[in-house]
Amino acid sequence: MENITSPLIYGFCVSDTQSITQLDWEHVESTMRPLDSQWRWLHLDREAVGLKDWLEVLEGATEVVVNAMLQIDTRPRVIAHNNGFLLNLRGVNLSPGSMPEDMVSLRLWVTENQVVSTCARRVLAAEDLRDAFLSNSAPGTVGGVVSFITDRLVGRIDPVVVKLQEELDEMEEKLLYENEKPNASQLISFRRTVLGLRRYIAPQRDALIELIKHEDSVLIDNDRHQLGDSLDWLIRLAEDLDLIRERAMLQHEQLVAERTDAINDRLFVLALISAVFLPLSIVTGLFGVNIGGMPGANSPYGFFILCAAMGLLALVIVVIFRRMKWI
Repeated sequence: MENITSPLIYGFCVSDTQSITQLDWEHVESTMRPLDSQWRWLHLDREAVGLKDWLEVLEGATEVVVNAMLQIDTRPRVIAHNNGFLLNLRGVNLSPGSMPEDMVSLRLWVTENQVVSTCARRVLAAEDLRDAFLSNSAPGTVGGVVSFITDRLVGRIDPVVVKLQEELDEMEEKLLYENEKPNASQLISFRRTVLGLRRYIAPQRDALIELIKHEDSVLIDNDRHQLGDSLDWLIRLAEDLDLIRERAMLQHEQLVAERTDAINDRLFVLALISAVFLPLSIVTGLFGVNIGGMPGANSPYGFFILCAAMGLLALVIVVIFRRMKWI
Protein backbone atom coordinates (compact mmCIF):
# COMPACT_ATOMS: atom_id res chain seq x y z
CA MET A 1 0.00 0.00 0.00
CA GLU A 2 0.99 3.62 -0.40
CA ASN A 3 2.49 5.37 2.59
CA ILE A 4 -0.37 7.00 4.48
CA THR A 5 -0.55 8.57 7.90
CA SER A 6 -3.79 6.89 9.00
CA PRO A 7 -5.66 3.64 8.39
CA LEU A 8 -8.14 5.44 6.14
CA ILE A 9 -7.29 5.19 2.45
CA TYR A 10 -10.52 6.89 1.41
CA GLY A 11 -14.00 7.23 2.81
CA PHE A 12 -17.30 8.75 1.73
CA CYS A 13 -20.60 9.53 3.44
CA VAL A 14 -23.92 9.67 1.57
CA SER A 15 -26.94 11.52 2.92
CA ASP A 16 -30.62 10.76 2.33
CA THR A 17 -30.55 13.37 -0.46
CA GLN A 18 -27.64 11.49 -2.13
CA SER A 19 -25.23 14.25 -1.20
CA ILE A 20 -21.69 12.83 -1.01
CA THR A 21 -19.08 14.00 1.48
CA GLN A 22 -15.49 12.81 1.47
CA LEU A 23 -14.28 11.87 4.94
CA ASP A 24 -10.97 12.14 6.74
CA TRP A 25 -9.65 9.95 9.56
CA GLU A 26 -10.35 12.49 12.27
CA HIS A 27 -14.01 12.53 11.36
CA VAL A 28 -14.15 8.73 11.18
CA GLU A 29 -12.57 8.39 14.62
CA SER A 30 -15.00 10.86 16.17
CA THR A 31 -18.12 9.27 14.64
CA MET A 32 -18.16 5.49 14.97
CA ARG A 33 -21.36 5.28 12.93
CA PRO A 34 -23.17 7.59 10.51
CA LEU A 35 -26.47 9.28 11.28
CA ASP A 36 -29.68 7.32 10.72
CA SER A 37 -30.33 9.23 7.49
CA GLN A 38 -26.82 8.54 6.17
CA TRP A 39 -24.60 5.66 5.12
CA ARG A 40 -20.91 5.53 4.41
CA TRP A 41 -18.10 3.52 2.89
CA LEU A 42 -14.69 3.35 4.56
CA HIS A 43 -11.72 1.77 2.80
CA LEU A 44 -8.91 1.02 5.25
CA ASP A 45 -5.32 -0.18 5.17
CA ARG A 46 -5.30 -3.57 6.89
CA GLU A 47 -1.65 -3.19 7.96
CA ALA A 48 -2.02 0.31 9.43
CA VAL A 49 -1.16 0.89 13.08
CA GLY A 50 -4.22 1.53 15.20
CA LEU A 51 -6.74 -0.13 12.90
CA LYS A 52 -7.34 -3.05 15.24
CA ASP A 53 -8.16 -0.72 18.14
CA TRP A 54 -10.66 1.14 15.97
CA LEU A 55 -12.32 -2.06 14.71
CA GLU A 56 -12.72 -3.39 18.22
CA VAL A 57 -15.04 -0.49 19.13
CA LEU A 58 -16.88 -0.52 15.79
CA GLU A 59 -20.58 -1.16 16.16
CA GLY A 60 -21.45 -4.83 15.59
CA ALA A 61 -17.84 -5.88 15.05
CA THR A 62 -17.15 -8.72 17.44
CA GLU A 63 -13.85 -10.48 17.89
CA VAL A 64 -14.74 -12.83 15.02
CA VAL A 65 -15.25 -9.89 12.65
CA VAL A 66 -12.10 -8.07 13.79
CA ASN A 67 -9.91 -11.15 13.35
CA ALA A 68 -11.39 -11.86 9.93
CA MET A 69 -10.83 -8.27 8.79
CA LEU A 70 -7.16 -8.39 9.84
CA GLN A 71 -6.29 -12.00 9.01
CA ILE A 72 -3.19 -12.31 6.83
CA ASP A 73 -4.47 -15.02 4.51
CA THR A 74 -8.08 -15.97 3.93
CA ARG A 75 -10.25 -17.62 1.31
CA PRO A 76 -13.42 -16.08 -0.13
CA ARG A 77 -16.39 -16.65 2.16
CA VAL A 78 -19.44 -14.93 3.63
CA ILE A 79 -20.44 -14.99 7.31
CA ALA A 80 -23.69 -13.57 8.66
CA HIS A 81 -22.99 -11.99 12.03
CA ASN A 82 -25.21 -9.86 14.27
CA ASN A 83 -26.92 -7.23 12.10
CA GLY A 84 -24.51 -7.49 9.18
CA PHE A 85 -22.33 -9.86 7.23
CA LEU A 86 -18.64 -10.35 6.59
CA LEU A 87 -17.61 -10.89 2.98
CA ASN A 88 -14.11 -11.91 1.85
CA LEU A 89 -13.41 -11.50 -1.85
CA ARG A 90 -10.42 -11.93 -4.14
CA GLY A 91 -9.32 -10.10 -7.28
CA VAL A 92 -6.48 -10.57 -9.75
CA ASN A 93 -3.28 -8.71 -8.95
CA LEU A 94 -2.69 -6.34 -11.88
CA SER A 95 0.08 -4.31 -10.23
CA PRO A 96 3.29 -4.01 -12.31
CA GLY A 97 5.64 -6.91 -11.71
CA SER A 98 2.98 -9.04 -9.99
CA MET A 99 1.49 -12.35 -11.07
CA PRO A 100 -2.28 -12.38 -11.69
CA GLU A 101 -2.71 -15.63 -9.75
CA ASP A 102 -1.29 -13.88 -6.67
CA MET A 103 -4.78 -12.59 -6.01
CA VAL A 104 -5.37 -9.61 -3.75
CA SER A 105 -7.77 -9.91 -0.84
CA LEU A 106 -10.57 -7.50 0.01
CA ARG A 107 -12.59 -7.93 3.21
CA LEU A 108 -15.90 -6.17 3.78
CA TRP A 109 -17.95 -5.72 6.95
CA VAL A 110 -21.43 -4.66 5.83
CA THR A 111 -24.27 -3.33 7.97
CA GLU A 112 -27.42 -1.38 7.12
CA ASN A 113 -25.66 1.98 6.99
CA GLN A 114 -21.97 1.23 6.70
CA VAL A 115 -19.47 -0.68 4.56
CA VAL A 116 -15.97 -1.10 5.95
CA SER A 117 -13.42 -2.65 3.61
CA THR A 118 -9.81 -3.53 4.35
CA CYS A 119 -6.91 -4.57 2.14
CA ALA A 120 -3.13 -4.78 2.28
CA ARG A 121 -2.43 -4.24 -1.41
CA ARG A 122 -3.82 -2.09 -4.16
CA VAL A 123 -7.32 -3.11 -5.24
CA LEU A 124 -8.43 -1.54 -8.51
CA ALA A 125 -12.09 -2.27 -7.80
CA ALA A 126 -11.89 -0.04 -4.72
CA GLU A 127 -10.29 2.68 -6.83
CA ASP A 128 -13.15 2.38 -9.33
CA LEU A 129 -15.62 2.89 -6.50
CA ARG A 130 -13.65 5.88 -5.21
CA ASP A 131 -13.77 7.44 -8.70
CA ALA A 132 -17.51 6.79 -8.84
CA PHE A 133 -18.00 8.65 -5.55
CA LEU A 134 -15.84 11.55 -6.73
CA SER A 135 -17.85 11.82 -9.96
CA ASN A 136 -21.21 11.59 -8.13
CA SER A 137 -22.05 8.34 -9.91
CA ALA A 138 -21.65 5.98 -6.96
CA PRO A 139 -24.21 3.33 -5.98
CA GLY A 140 -27.10 4.64 -3.94
CA THR A 141 -27.20 1.92 -1.29
CA VAL A 142 -24.92 -0.12 0.92
CA GLY A 143 -25.84 -3.21 -1.05
CA GLY A 144 -25.04 -1.33 -4.23
CA VAL A 145 -21.49 -0.84 -2.97
CA VAL A 146 -21.14 -4.59 -2.46
CA SER A 147 -22.50 -5.41 -5.93
CA PHE A 148 -20.35 -2.67 -7.52
CA ILE A 149 -17.12 -3.99 -5.98
CA THR A 150 -18.05 -7.59 -6.83
CA ASP A 151 -18.75 -6.69 -10.43
CA ARG A 152 -15.43 -4.88 -10.82
CA LEU A 153 -13.48 -7.72 -9.22
CA VAL A 154 -15.06 -10.32 -11.49
CA GLY A 155 -14.73 -8.08 -14.52
CA ARG A 156 -10.96 -7.92 -14.16
CA ILE A 157 -10.68 -11.70 -13.88
CA ASP A 158 -12.28 -12.18 -17.31
CA PRO A 159 -9.40 -10.75 -19.43
CA VAL A 160 -6.89 -12.86 -17.51
CA VAL A 161 -8.86 -16.05 -18.23
CA VAL A 162 -9.24 -15.07 -21.91
CA LYS A 163 -5.47 -14.54 -22.13
CA LEU A 164 -4.88 -18.00 -20.63
CA GLN A 165 -7.20 -19.52 -23.25
CA GLU A 166 -5.28 -17.77 -26.02
CA GLU A 167 -1.93 -18.96 -24.64
CA LEU A 168 -3.20 -22.53 -24.47
CA ASP A 169 -4.64 -22.33 -27.99
CA GLU A 170 -1.25 -21.17 -29.25
CA MET A 171 0.58 -24.02 -27.49
CA GLU A 172 -1.89 -26.59 -28.84
CA GLU A 173 -1.58 -25.22 -32.37
CA LYS A 174 2.21 -25.44 -32.25
CA LEU A 175 2.04 -28.98 -30.88
CA LEU A 176 -0.54 -30.28 -33.37
CA TYR A 177 0.30 -28.46 -36.60
CA GLU A 178 3.85 -27.13 -36.32
CA ASN A 179 5.23 -30.11 -34.36
CA GLU A 180 6.80 -27.64 -31.96
CA LYS A 181 6.64 -29.04 -28.47
CA PRO A 182 6.16 -26.57 -25.61
CA ASN A 183 8.81 -26.27 -22.95
CA ALA A 184 7.99 -28.45 -19.95
CA SER A 185 8.74 -25.65 -17.49
CA GLN A 186 6.52 -23.30 -19.49
CA LEU A 187 3.62 -25.76 -19.30
CA ILE A 188 4.15 -26.30 -15.57
CA SER A 189 4.17 -22.54 -14.97
CA PHE A 190 0.98 -22.22 -17.03
CA ARG A 191 -0.79 -24.90 -15.01
CA ARG A 192 0.37 -23.28 -11.77
CA THR A 193 -1.22 -20.01 -12.88
CA VAL A 194 -4.52 -21.73 -13.71
CA LEU A 195 -4.60 -23.58 -10.40
CA GLY A 196 -3.73 -20.40 -8.50
CA LEU A 197 -6.71 -18.59 -10.02
CA ARG A 198 -9.09 -21.48 -9.55
CA ARG A 199 -8.05 -21.83 -5.91
CA TYR A 200 -9.92 -18.61 -5.09
CA ILE A 201 -12.49 -18.34 -7.87
CA ALA A 202 -14.30 -21.56 -6.92
CA PRO A 203 -14.85 -20.58 -3.24
CA GLN A 204 -15.71 -17.03 -4.33
CA ARG A 205 -18.47 -18.47 -6.48
CA ASP A 206 -19.80 -20.41 -3.51
CA ALA A 207 -19.60 -17.32 -1.30
CA LEU A 208 -21.69 -15.27 -3.76
CA ILE A 209 -24.28 -18.04 -3.97
CA GLU A 210 -24.60 -18.03 -0.18
CA LEU A 211 -24.71 -14.21 -0.07
CA ILE A 212 -27.56 -14.02 -2.59
CA LYS A 213 -29.54 -16.62 -0.66
CA HIS A 214 -28.95 -14.81 2.64
CA GLU A 215 -32.04 -12.92 3.77
CA ASP A 216 -31.38 -9.59 5.46
CA SER A 217 -32.31 -5.92 5.18
CA VAL A 218 -28.94 -4.86 3.76
CA LEU A 219 -29.42 -6.18 0.23
CA ILE A 220 -32.43 -5.10 -1.81
CA ASP A 221 -33.79 -6.95 -4.82
CA ASN A 222 -31.82 -4.84 -7.30
CA ASP A 223 -28.60 -5.59 -5.41
CA ARG A 224 -29.33 -9.30 -5.52
CA HIS A 225 -30.00 -9.12 -9.27
CA GLN A 226 -26.67 -7.39 -9.85
CA LEU A 227 -24.91 -9.91 -7.64
CA GLY A 228 -26.66 -12.65 -9.62
CA ASP A 229 -25.19 -11.26 -12.85
CA SER A 230 -21.73 -11.23 -11.29
CA LEU A 231 -22.30 -14.78 -10.05
CA ASP A 232 -23.26 -16.00 -13.54
CA TRP A 233 -20.12 -14.35 -14.89
CA LEU A 234 -17.99 -15.94 -12.18
CA ILE A 235 -19.53 -19.38 -12.77
CA ARG A 236 -18.64 -19.13 -16.45
CA LEU A 237 -15.06 -18.12 -15.57
CA ALA A 238 -14.78 -21.04 -13.13
CA GLU A 239 -16.00 -23.42 -15.85
CA ASP A 240 -13.54 -21.91 -18.34
CA LEU A 241 -10.71 -22.41 -15.87
CA ASP A 242 -11.76 -26.03 -15.34
CA LEU A 243 -11.71 -26.56 -19.10
CA ILE A 244 -8.33 -24.83 -19.42
CA ARG A 245 -6.96 -27.00 -16.63
CA GLU A 246 -8.18 -30.18 -18.32
CA ARG A 247 -6.77 -29.10 -21.70
CA ALA A 248 -3.43 -28.23 -20.14
CA MET A 249 -3.38 -31.59 -18.37
CA LEU A 250 -4.11 -33.41 -21.63
CA GLN A 251 -1.36 -31.46 -23.37
CA HIS A 252 1.06 -32.32 -20.57
CA GLU A 253 0.08 -36.00 -20.78
CA GLN A 254 0.56 -35.93 -24.55
CA LEU A 255 3.99 -34.34 -24.14
CA VAL A 256 4.98 -36.95 -21.55
CA ALA A 257 3.64 -39.77 -23.75
CA GLU A 258 5.60 -38.55 -26.78
CA ARG A 259 8.78 -38.30 -24.77
CA THR A 260 8.18 -41.75 -23.29
CA ASP A 261 7.61 -43.18 -26.78
CA ALA A 262 10.83 -41.55 -28.02
CA ILE A 263 12.77 -43.03 -25.10
CA ASN A 264 11.20 -46.46 -25.67
CA ASP A 265 12.15 -46.30 -29.36
CA ARG A 266 15.75 -45.57 -28.48
CA LEU A 267 15.81 -48.33 -25.88
CA PHE A 268 14.32 -50.74 -28.44
CA VAL A 269 17.08 -49.94 -30.93
CA LEU A 270 19.70 -50.46 -28.25
CA ALA A 271 18.06 -53.77 -27.27
CA LEU A 272 18.14 -54.98 -30.89
CA ILE A 273 21.78 -54.03 -31.25
CA SER A 274 22.55 -55.87 -28.04
CA ALA A 275 20.60 -58.92 -29.24
CA VAL A 276 22.63 -59.01 -32.47
CA PHE A 277 26.02 -58.58 -30.84
CA LEU A 278 25.46 -60.77 -27.78
CA PRO A 279 25.90 -64.11 -29.69
CA LEU A 280 28.89 -62.62 -31.50
CA SER A 281 30.38 -61.63 -28.17
CA ILE A 282 29.98 -65.22 -26.95
CA VAL A 283 31.77 -66.53 -30.03
CA THR A 284 34.63 -64.06 -29.76
CA GLY A 285 34.86 -64.84 -26.06
CA LEU A 286 35.21 -68.56 -26.73
CA PHE A 287 37.83 -68.10 -29.44
CA GLY A 288 39.70 -65.62 -27.32
CA VAL A 289 40.68 -68.09 -24.60
CA ASN A 290 44.41 -68.86 -24.53
CA ILE A 291 44.38 -72.68 -24.33
CA GLY A 292 45.37 -75.42 -26.69
CA GLY A 293 43.06 -77.27 -29.04
CA MET A 294 41.30 -74.20 -30.47
CA PRO A 295 40.00 -75.03 -33.98
CA GLY A 296 41.75 -73.12 -36.74
CA ALA A 297 44.49 -71.87 -34.45
CA ASN A 298 47.17 -73.16 -36.84
CA SER A 299 45.32 -72.36 -40.06
CA PRO A 300 46.33 -69.22 -42.03
CA TYR A 301 42.64 -68.79 -42.96
CA GLY A 302 41.23 -69.25 -39.44
CA PHE A 303 40.62 -65.54 -38.78
CA PHE A 304 38.80 -64.98 -42.07
CA ILE A 305 36.67 -68.08 -41.55
CA LEU A 306 35.72 -66.87 -38.07
CA CYS A 307 34.77 -63.40 -39.40
CA ALA A 308 32.67 -64.92 -42.16
CA ALA A 309 30.93 -67.23 -39.70
CA MET A 310 30.17 -64.31 -37.35
CA GLY A 311 28.84 -62.24 -40.25
CA LEU A 312 26.60 -65.12 -41.29
CA LEU A 313 25.39 -65.50 -37.71
CA ALA A 314 24.56 -61.79 -37.51
CA LEU A 315 22.66 -62.03 -40.80
CA VAL A 316 20.64 -65.00 -39.52
CA ILE A 317 19.73 -63.08 -36.37
CA VAL A 318 18.58 -60.07 -38.42
CA VAL A 319 16.45 -62.30 -40.65
CA ILE A 320 14.84 -63.90 -37.62
CA PHE A 321 14.04 -60.44 -36.20
CA ARG A 322 12.50 -59.38 -39.51
CA ARG A 323 10.30 -62.48 -39.62
CA MET A 324 9.20 -61.77 -36.05
CA LYS A 325 8.47 -58.17 -37.17
CA TRP A 326 10.70 -56.74 -34.50
CA ILE A 327 12.42 -54.58 -37.12
